[in-house]
Amino acid sequence: MNNINMDDFFADIYGWKPIKRGAGYELLVGAVLKILNKEASIANNVFVRSEYSADKFQSDILIEQEDSTFVEAKDYASKVGREDVQKLAGALLVVPQEKGMVATGGGFTRNAIQYVKDCQHNPSAKPIDLYIIRPSTEGDIKGRVTEIHIKLIIESMDYAKAKFEPSFTEEAAKIFGEMGFKKDEKLSFKFDGFYRSDGSVIETFRDLTSNKLVVDPQGGGYSGEWRYQEKTFIKVRDRLVPINYLAYHIPITLTKEKIVSKAGEPCILVRSNDGSIDKIISKEELKRIKFEKDEK
Repeated sequence: MNNINMDDFFADIYGWKPIKRGAGYELLVGAVLKILNKEASIANNVFVRSEYSADKFQSDILIEQEDSTFVEAKDYASKVGREDVQKLAGALLVVPQEKGMVATGGGFTRNAIQYVKDCQHNPSAKPIDLYIIRPSTEGDIKGRVTEIHIKLIIESMDYAKAKFEPSFTEEAAKIFGEMGFKKDEKLSFKFDGFYRSDGSVIETFRDLTSNKLVVDPQGGGYSGEWRYQEKTFIKVRDRLVPINYLAYHIPITLTKEKIVSKAGEPCILVRSNDGSIDKIISKEELKRIKFEKDEK
């Protein structure tokens, strides 16, 4: 890890330093595993009892989900060797966890990697995953997507410029006369939908504009007529007035927007030995993971 003091690195992210020297890396690995396994229960510094005796084994991080993983975090400047992996494999033989994991920043020796492969073929051994988890470098970022630019064209109906032209029946003219309207007088009313003669709703204006609009072949919006086979009414000053149909033209307004989504400040590289995980964890993601200051 290029001799980076992980306690100081942890403090730079979270604003406080663990009491126990060297605990910063273990806590950071725990935070990374919480980000990678959102549905799992992640705990640091857990003592696991043997299934065959009163002996206890200290696990730097314990992952509990469908299965349980015993995690060792090695804050080494050099590569982790076979001895450390072999020690974990021995503990796994007597603890209830189904598998193990070793996380380090300096990588793994060829012998350590081969030992893990051998364990996969040994029916008595439990599987072990190898992870490189370390502060990211500029070289780690090359070739990765750090920003996503999205161009949006938002289409909305311009009701302020919409035109609605009702075609009333001859019976409607008589009703308007009873209501005190004079011939050729400008008629103003709120249109909220179509009704039957008993006042029940056929369709509301909201329903009509949601799923019964015809695209104007000339472009620029929606144009058409709303009409029904049954006798149809609209409400004018709380009176039901019969109507043949209602013609409409609703223009469309286009709004353009540009959204830039950034991945955040690169902070931690996470790479599994089998290649299934290779990603950068941002400082913003890490800071969302909360710790008790006396946890370590």
